[in-house]
Amino acid sequence: MKLGFMTFINPEWTLKEHIDAAKRHGYDGIEPRSEANHKHGIELDTPDADLKAAKEAVANEGLEFCCLATSRKYSTADDAERKESVQLTKRYVELAAKIGAPCIRVFGGVLPDKPGLFGVMRYMTDALREVAEFAADYPVIVCMETHDHWLFTYRLMELIRRVNHPSVQVNYDYAHPLREFEPVYESYMHVRPWVKHTHMHDLTLNEDGSTTFAEPFTGIVPQKQVMQLLKADGYTGYFSLEVMRQDADPTLAAYSREFKKLLNEI
Repeated sequence: MKLGFMTFINPEWTLKEHIDAAKRHGYDGIEPRSEANHKHGIELDTPDADLKAAKEAVANEGLEFCCLATSRKYSTADDAERKESVQLTKRYVELAAKIGAPCIRVFGGVLPDKPGLFGVMRYMTDALREVAEFAADYPVIVCMETHDHWLFTYRLMELIRRVNHPSVQVNYDYAHPLREFEPVYESYMHVRPWVKHTHMHDLTLNEDGSTTFAEPFTGIVPQKQVMQLLKADGYTGYFSLEVMRQDADPTLAAYSREFKKLLNEI
């Protein structure tokens, strides 16, 4: 299992600064967050020559782009908006392939009031299957995150089962299901066959259901248990740190130290 981080750790850093930080703190990969005005330079309008240079710059330091994080979602009842998101997802698949990222992160989105869950399931299945059939021609997997109205892992499990395509899998952000009182073991069992990427952070849960980033490995998230479950299933992918508005270097250092300590214990 490998350790990466999303560029939200410091959106103002250039790609070189992210590379330097990864080397400084012992990370294996970098996850560029697109569609968020970060300064890393990995976007849909980036010239191919610059993307090639970025890929080489990362590889030359023994690192890789572990995922490309997007804002794409498919739950909207507006057909035109959903179709636009599908087309943009295809372009992000192409972008991920150009930089050598093995997957992209997408969201399900918030459920609309109508046509109800079963209606939304039908059109989301169609949208994701179209994305999957496109992605099948690339070495890129589309990973839906356990997030928003799809942090209920039994719901996400049903959607992925209906799509039934190897190019659509799961980004297991294992902290989010805790907000709905799903124990880690239960949430993992729901998505177990499809986990290809994970997001790591530590949180405290507030009385109103909101969350606050906690000091690394001090919050409610049972990091060791998740690592044990994934290791037992032969997971060799990334734990990618997704932390915002924190002091970047101390945060990166602490997560790296504690992750490697647990990795030696399990």
